[in-house]
Amino acid sequence: MAEVYGVKPKMFTREWWPYFWMYYKWHTIGIVFAAVCIISFTIGCITKTKYDLIMTYAGGAPWQAGVSEALAESLSEVITDADDNGQKNVLVEKVVMDNSGTDVSLNYNLQVKVDIELSQEIYNLYLFDEDEMKLMLGREEANLVFTPVSDWAETAVPEDKLYSKDGVAYAVSVEDNAYLKNIGVPTKGLYMLVRNKVNESELCKRSHDGAVAAANLILK
Repeated sequence: MAEVYGVKPKMFTREWWPYFWMYYKWHTIGIVFAAVCIISFTIGCITKTKYDLIMTYAGGAPWQAGVSEALAESLSEVITDADDNGQKNVLVEKVVMDNSGTDVSLNYNLQVKVDIELSQEIYNLYLFDEDEMKLMLGREEANLVFTPVSDWAETAVPEDKLYSKDGVAYAVSVEDNAYLKNIGVPTKGLYMLVRNKVNESELCKRSHDGAVAAANLILK
């Protein structure tokens, strides 16, 4: 507490304000700063967009501006309101790798990002280029991570469009896919995979249902 000298003026009088500012200026600034931080954080949490599905693209092809937003808007028409808040929101994230192999550290950090997203409840749909797809399905635990195509595809997928691991197809080639090309997604060497449910929570189940609906929309 600040040490006070002289007579303390009566609170809220004309003499009291200069006195208060002299002895309690930094206390007041600190309290106001803390309050602003708390209020800003609270407002950010309240107003932050909550997503029902996040699709992740990982590969070497850059996307044109606006393609992610157009794809997200289109997919939102068929997904489930996973968090039951009256809105259906999709986020399309792009993880653009350096396929030239010149920036190994960048690719490592980006790969870590993709791996972390695989453990999240609402990261359930993936577009991988061929290199990324083979890397993912080459892992020992791939059968635990991705849903077999036969478990989610509503229509028969030609054998030459499937990529299998241990006799089970987990990836579907969407090269030259009309839906994606119409939106502007670069499809050369592109594959689509659906994530297994991370857990049995309602959010996870509904988000997975949305991913399945979105995947089938793309395949039509």
